[in-house]
Order: sequence, then C-alpha cells, then structure tokens
Amino acid sequence: VARGFSAMESCRRQGRDLRDWMEQALRAWLGAGPMPSLLPGG
Repeated sequence: VARGFSAMESCRRQGRDLRDWMEQALRAWLGAGPMPSLLPGG
C-alpha cells in the first residue's frame, strides 16, 4: 500500500497521470516495454 501511495504522490507532484505510469509499468512487467521511471524528468 505504501508503494502505491508513493507512486501516486510522485506522479501528482510531477503532473503525470498515474494510470499512464501504471500501464507502462504493467507493460514492462509483461516484457513489452521499458520500465517507466518515477524520478523527476525520467
């Protein structure tokens, strides 16, 4: 739960869409793309 809130807050602070980030992360986990970064500018 804490990791989810951390990702949510990181996306909020960067003005990024959490759902887009989660979709990219899921695709990376399935082997269909690079893992998205939560670092600013990443």
